[in-house]
Amino acid sequence: MSITVKELAVSDSLYQSRFDINENFAICKDSINDIQSHLDTETQILDGMANVKSSAIQVGTDGDPSLVVSATSAAFDAPVSFGQGHAVTFASPAYDTSYSEISYAGSSVQANLDDLTTGPDSAYIITADTSNGSNVLLAIPDGANGQCVTLIASDSSDFSSGSMMVSSGTGQLILPKGTGGESYSMIEFKAQGQSASLKFVNDAWYLLSSTAGLSDGS
Repeated sequence: MSITVKELAVSDSLYQSRFDINENFAICKDSINDIQSHLDTETQILDGMANVKSSAIQVGTDGDPSLVVSATSAAFDAPVSFGQGHAVTFASPAYDTSYSEISYAGSSVQANLDDLTTGPDSAYIITADTSNGSNVLLAIPDGANGQCVTLIASDSSDFSSGSMMVSSGTGQLILPKGTGGESYSMIEFKAQGQSASLKFVNDAWYLLSSTAGLSDGS
């Protein structure tokens, strides 16, 4: 919205232009009054606006704002309270739905789980086949710092004659001790659907949770 006033030429008579001058002052006065009906310059309060558009909003002092809102983020540096009976809706998070399927047959030679480093997937469904009488031996590789993976024994796995054993490879696997102080070096899968979730931190894989068992390799 713009303010339009009548222009006066240099050659215009001040006496003859007094009506235009008065009208210009009236236009300016009405426009200022419209602004002050929403913005109180004494209390510095903006009120009664149907819509406020801005690329960013800051609440508080320049050096220590309590709230900064932009088109891409909102930062709070103060307690946030939600009144009773008012619903708060959060957008659904973006779930990682990626996974890989891998098959291994039992062998006396340890196989490398290279898929953990070549793919971005967060879940690895492994079909283990021990029907030949040998365990499936898998060595875990290095990961990326902060990387999380879940290993799952598929419902097609055959554990009739052995287990699937996951141990350190190029990546170190750190497992919790037993209640009696026993040390373990392997995660042992013995049944379909068993899983183990791991996180790679400081050059080692740590076991977060597992429905599989632990073994010392003996």
